[in-house]
Amino acid sequence: DTERVRQWGIPTTRLSTPLVVAALDGRSLTTITHRTVPVKLRVSGNHVEEIEFFVFPSLQTAVVLGHPWLLRHNPQVNGETGRVEGWSPRCSQSCLRAAPPNISASRSPSAEKIDLSNVPQEYHDLAQVFSKDRATSLPPHRPFDCSIELLPGAPLPSSRLYHLSRPEQESMETYIQESLAAGLIRPSSSPLGAGFFF
Repeated sequence: DTERVRQWGIPTTRLSTPLVVAALDGRSLTTITHRTVPVKLRVSGNHVEEIEFFVFPSLQTAVVLGHPWLLRHNPQVNGETGRVEGWSPRCSQSCLRAAPPNISASRSPSAEKIDLSNVPQEYHDLAQVFSKDRATSLPPHRPFDCSIELLPGAPLPSSRLYHLSRPEQESMETYIQESLAAGLIRPSSSPLGAGFFF
């Protein structure tokens, strides 16, 4: 929208050839003479891309993404809530920032009944945070996975051990064994360790 571009201070450039916007019945609605410089667009929190927008007056909405954008990104929109619940595999590689991985059809969020009886109503839209399935799974390996290698011979920081009671120690050992069996953790080769707090 022309007014929003002005309010937000987004620079524009003039098109070499103006574009005519037509209605479905062929009537001319407006002529586009400018486009924005590339701007960062963030959708649904973690979907980020650089995009240019054509600028024209729109009383209805500030931004129109259009059919080509929908085809390129293929967002999965919940028809009841209007929220984006997933993106195309292409977006997982290029547009999403710190995003949870797409959940496969075999493990869809609807397959697990999440108990929200002890969760305040204002957090119910974050139901997946309370999912046991998601809490006990890892994202797929990616090309940018990396290991942490210590420098040979480098001095190591000193640390203190924290005393655990017998029940805490048993609980910790059970947690470690279950996590090892599930493949969530693996034995460490590091000479350092981290405290285990309850």
